[in-house]
Amino acid sequence: MILSAAQAKDTQFVGSYVIIGGSFDPTHAGHVRALTSIVGQCGHVEIIVSLQTDEIVQQRKGPGRPIIPFAGRAVLLDNLKRVDLVVENPKMDFGWLVRAVRPQFVATGIEYRESVIPEAEAVAEVGAGMIYTPRHGSSSEIIARMRAAAQPT
Repeated sequence: MILSAAQAKDTQFVGSYVIIGGSFDPTHAGHVRALTSIVGQCGHVEIIVSLQTDEIVQQRKGPGRPIIPFAGRAVLLDNLKRVDLVVENPKMDFGWLVRAVRPQFVATGIEYRESVIPEAEAVAEVGAGMIYTPRHGSSSEIIARMRAAAQPT
């Protein structure tokens, strides 16, 4: 299921949730491995993907991004068996969604373990735990390789 930010704010969430956020542009096998890692670490939970809008992806990643528009990225994620809900995220961070859902955990890549994530205040506020997924590759690196391969030699 795909929800707009407004719909998510109006939803009563009941259950065990993990939230993971990002641009997922383009979605790749590493993302699937990260989602699988969440299930391995948390057991049966519902996974919510906080998916950044095209405007936020462009602000974060620069011109020419996203490669895949929001609607396409949302449909791809919604059809992965590990994903239970995709929520549109029109902000740089998803602290607002953490506060709305009150998940058991928030997931991020292991490369951020020593960092303070932008959602840290919201995570602490709702008493959620942090879980870390293995480094799963980089969409930006994939795009750079594709662009380099497309250049005439």
